[in-house]
Amino acid sequence: MSNFIHWIIFVQIVSESLPVSSSSHVRIFLLLASLVYGAQAFVQPVPDFLDHLLHGPTVLIVMIFFRHEWMPSAWRMTHVARAYVRGARVRESERALARVLTRLISFLFISSVITGIFFGLFKILLKNNMLLAHDATMLAGLCVTAGVLFSLRSLRDTRLRQGLRRVPQGERGNTQGGGLSLKHGLVQIKKQIHDIFFENKGSHTSPVLPEEPDEAFSEDRRLEGPNIKTYAILGLVQGLALLPGISRFASTYVAARWLGFTNRRAFQVCFLLELPVVIAAFVVFGVGGACMNHGWGLILQPNVMLSVAGATLAGYGALWCAWRLAERRLLWLFSGYLLLPILIVLYFIS
Repeated sequence: MSNFIHWIIFVQIVSESLPVSSSSHVRIFLLLASLVYGAQAFVQPVPDFLDHLLHGPTVLIVMIFFRHEWMPSAWRMTHVARAYVRGARVRESERALARVLTRLISFLFISSVITGIFFGLFKILLKNNMLLAHDATMLAGLCVTAGVLFSLRSLRDTRLRQGLRRVPQGERGNTQGGGLSLKHGLVQIKKQIHDIFFENKGSHTSPVLPEEPDEAFSEDRRLEGPNIKTYAILGLVQGLALLPGISRFASTYVAARWLGFTNRRAFQVCFLLELPVVIAAFVVFGVGGACMNHGWGLILQPNVMLSVAGATLAGYGALWCAWRLAERRLLWLFSGYLLLPILIVLYFIS
């Protein structure tokens, strides 16, 4: 497996930035490698410490990508802390920010505790019950992720459907039937798909999704503000997403959308909830596991570090693409992509 360490690093880090299961993609890569090269050693599980250690680049990607979100608040909170130490007066706006952040941290703590309980439970089950580590379980998880992502199609999406609009009487021209301008609709949809990756090309684009009204939940009282129950549900969903084949990104994002979060907030929240769990796993099981298993000799090789750096850049680009798809409400397209890994796993277990 050491010959494929560079590919494992790339697949792990990049897939962490997409609404797919990173562990299942690493497993599928090893299965394909065993098929091509005929080496049964490649189908051995990836060391647990390596899986968690590669969460470090993911944390770095998320922190850089959302820098416009957390850096201003962190800077202002630093100013508030210095003011408290000096006994200076703190502005009311800064007091309000401190209250909001305190409330958010308490919600994150509750969510992380729930996820941590599931994490410990699954660790015990994976150690004592090989059923959870079976490829059939991974296949079921991939199917769940595909279904969860496809459920986004059920949310009202006026932006992509506004092209197939009802043409006014004076603009119908040669249009027949019910007055739907199919040609106009196809042009609009093509333009919107083109804009996903080419809109504002050459200009600086902040990774902060524009806040916009979401007609699907415009009258939903849950938009008044998340509460403990909301984050407890999201923590439960994230905990269940630790099962093989299920994506944390996909499950928490979709759950947040169905709970009434806008695209922008759902995208932020799914990574915000992930950070405490991923950082804890990186430190405890990644760094600690590498020390206990003498794995630093493998990780700190110059060529391996270069692979990590390259995969980190690719992971940032993958997260940007996922953001653009989420902004356009097209993240459900990954449900179609997941048919490919599902078919590959079916081939190997049949």
